[in-house]
Amino acid sequence: MPSITASYEDAKYSAYGIPIGTFKNLTLETCAVASSGNRHQSDAFPLVLFSGALGTSRYLYNTMAATVSSAGFTVISVDHPYDTDIVEFPSGETALGLNLSDAQIPLAVETRAKDLSFVIDQFSSLDFLQSLLGRNACGSVKAVGKAAAFAHSLGGAGVIAALSNDSRLLGGVNLDGSVFGSAVEIGTNKPVLLFGHEGKNLSTDSTWADLWPHLTGWKKELELIGSAHYTFSDLPLIATKLGGVGMLPEGTVNLIGSIDGERAMNVIGKYVEAFLDFVLNRSQGKLLDGESKEFPEVKFVE
Repeated sequence: MPSITASYEDAKYSAYGIPIGTFKNLTLETCAVASSGNRHQSDAFPLVLFSGALGTSRYLYNTMAATVSSAGFTVISVDHPYDTDIVEFPSGETALGLNLSDAQIPLAVETRAKDLSFVIDQFSSLDFLQSLLGRNACGSVKAVGKAAAFAHSLGGAGVIAALSNDSRLLGGVNLDGSVFGSAVEIGTNKPVLLFGHEGKNLSTDSTWADLWPHLTGWKKELELIGSAHYTFSDLPLIATKLGGVGMLPEGTVNLIGSIDGERAMNVIGKYVEAFLDFVLNRSQGKLLDGESKEFPEVKFVE
């Protein structure tokens, strides 16, 4: 994380037993993929957008983004100023999140959907790509004309709304996000995967129940046994690296679940990757067909 963001998150998550200084010192090892021939990365690896929960930072999902990217996708994580907790711009300026009321949440969802479309706009612009990557960085640069998305919590609601409004977005994964605003009734005929924590499903979340009949294309509903709302982030993995959820204050398990962080990341990553492969590469493996012996903690609800 950049320094200001790291300090902010250190202070915030110290209440959950994460030691001060953790986010300042966490690093993620990645590797760069060399271009070959005249194919650019945007040609080889389809564009995927990611959007996180209300009141979080995209940096709390870095490992998840890298995990999905490693399967052959260009993942762009998006911060949404004023509903994510802090956005630190390259200039050093920051935008802190607002304390949104329930009545403002549908507007936040609509705004997130527009943010996602804006990002696709940028990657659809040859001038933008050349300014980002360098005009002579590789043999050719091709603008992106299609994308998919996966998102957590309010981000998931934003993806549902964006699917309804943007023809370039071909499908989306909603990780544990209740859905608000007009997107519930508008729905979409594009592929949608709803992946909830243990106990969150059509029978317990009325917004999912209302949305379901308006999803008229391919759709699946999964439930991750042993998970909680923030299992769908990097926090369980961070807890594992700190010694396990048992090292944190009682009650933290209600936030991040009881699944080992590395296992949770692997499970979520595999199902997100399978969905994206189906949507963007038209390759449907068996993982989305039904329950798997390899991943017994994933329950197929619908």
